[in-house]
Amino acid sequence: MTRHIDALAISFYAFAALIGATLLGTAALTFGIGLIEVESMIVMAPTAVFVGGLGVVLTGAYGLVGYGLKTRAWWARGAALAAAVTVVGSLPFGTALGVFSFITLLDSDVSEAFAA
Repeated sequence: MTRHIDALAISFYAFAALIGATLLGTAALTFGIGLIEVESMIVMAPTAVFVGGLGVVLTGAYGLVGYGLKTRAWWARGAALAAAVTVVGSLPFGTALGVFSFITLLDSDVSEAFAA
């Protein structure tokens, strides 16, 4: 089961890219809509900044989990399980990633690979 750790790391990288592209694209669209009507800029600009910031934070967090899994860092297994809990409700990709994470990381051979 330890051979699946690299595939899981790549899956976290891909999910980070997907989340980042989605949220940063949404932020750009929200800001663009705010430019059309000046009155709505009061609401749209802070919303765009929040969504864009959320995209940067989530992309970095999921990318960091992928890096930790790839390097077999001691903290990566726990971080990946915590991330799996947060993404399992995101249909369809997050559900697949969450279930794959649980199946892979709860195996006893895998827990030995991350022993400090």
